[in-house]
Amino acid sequence: MNATRWPFPVLTAAAVAQAAIAAACARAGITPAWQPLPARGAMLRFDVSGRGGDLRLAVPAEQWCPAMLPAMAGFAWSELLDRSAVDCWLPDQPLLEIAAAPFHGATATLREVIPVGALALGSGPHPCLETAQGLAWIERADCASGAALAPATQALRVPVELGIARLHLPMHRLRSLAPGAVLLLDQLQPVARHAQSRLYSFDFTLETISVNTPFDFLDDDDGGTDIAAASATAAASAETTHGIDIRRLPVAVDVVLCQLQHAIGELDALQPGTVFNLPDDAWKHLQLRVNGQLIARGELVQVGDQLGIQLAQAPVLP
Repeated sequence: MNATRWPFPVLTAAAVAQAAIAAACARAGITPAWQPLPARGAMLRFDVSGRGGDLRLAVPAEQWCPAMLPAMAGFAWSELLDRSAVDCWLPDQPLLEIAAAPFHGATATLREVIPVGALALGSGPHPCLETAQGLAWIERADCASGAALAPATQALRVPVELGIARLHLPMHRLRSLAPGAVLLLDQLQPVARHAQSRLYSFDFTLETISVNTPFDFLDDDDGGTDIAAASATAAASAETTHGIDIRRLPVAVDVVLCQLQHAIGELDALQPGTVFNLPDDAWKHLQLRVNGQLIARGELVQVGDQLGIQLAQAPVLP
């Protein structure tokens, strides 16, 4: 059977390898240059290891040798194909000095000498790094992450929802709520979320929040209670009815204090005790959300020793 022909660009193995190298460099905060390989000549292949990770680099012999072996000036380095001809003359200084900060002081070891055609890096521009000995083309990159974020990345802002509680209400009760109705909050669970992932727990006042525990982008797994409650409800109703009584279906309702715009740099530096300011009168503009969708608004009120939310509108269910 013939494979389906799609109108998409076809990536060669060399293009895929180049993309993997570029991605590995990005993880380490490195932006490689893109230059075509020399048309001919010998290449010195180096293994490089440093705090930025591991690299395999290829450097033209006629570029590296005159800079590192000045006593052998005039030798036809482009015709060099024997590593042993270089081994006995290797200098005591670092064999490669890479300009990229994650590889400052990295250790370079000469692996072999090969013709440029043996690199199998494809035609056209290929990722390479600046070194004190000239350009070094990247054959393989296993870079460590953890490089400092670029200022532009640190300045990017993401929306973070400050949830303070989660209620489980039967569908029929949710539909019957009217403006002025009060829902008691039996337990406060202040947690900041982005895209349904928990970022940190917090304490709050009328003006600020204080970070308690960063969660490192844990997935929100609070939905298990809904399933258990739904199963219990279904079992109870199955004795007297056929099918599911939708009116009694438990609905998880998130009570959201407000939404903040956090800079990536703020989240990167997040520590227990970090304080963020709330919008003015945030407690008067609470949101009720179901599956992330806004269904009603309200404000915090005190009922005896408990807090509650008084609705400003009837819920509008999706």
